[in-house]
Amino acid sequence: MTWVSKQEYRQSSIGIVGLTLNPAFLREIKEDNIAFRDMLEQNLLLVSRRPLPLIRDLSDRLALLRDALESYFALEEFYGYFRHTHDLDPVVTNKANTLRTQHEKLFLQLNEIVDRSEQILYRESAPSLTTEKIAKDFVAFYHDLIAHEQAEIALLIDLNNREIGGSG
Repeated sequence: MTWVSKQEYRQSSIGIVGLTLNPAFLREIKEDNIAFRDMLEQNLLLVSRRPLPLIRDLSDRLALLRDALESYFALEEFYGYFRHTHDLDPVVTNKANTLRTQHEKLFLQLNEIVDRSEQILYRESAPSLTTEKIAKDFVAFYHDLIAHEQAEIALLIDLNNREIGGSG
């Protein structure tokens, strides 16, 4: 058995782990999740209608979307992201870490909207919390999620270009 000093360990690449994407799996997850995308778009249309739907219908649909988002992000994190030690690229690692961290933030953002819709439904909210506010917050969430998805796709394209061009 060979032992290395702490300084040698820090200077070596031993233990350095970066995060990257698995382009093939992540692309497949994105392409195959048509039902999730349809549900997302249906909810956007629902909150864009006037008059707004009944809070029970809206709350139920948002809860279903939250559950689907949780599954979608779980698939992405399990199959689309991975830690690696060779060819560590700090730019890719930073972007991948940022994107993966956004999963939790986006899920919590939608979960908060669902919770507030349920507060209205069960009359546990202040009068200032309205269905209109839920709709507005959902539209903001939608745009945040779309921006996140576009950033993941941009990173996928970058990784594919690096692979084709042989750089990175």
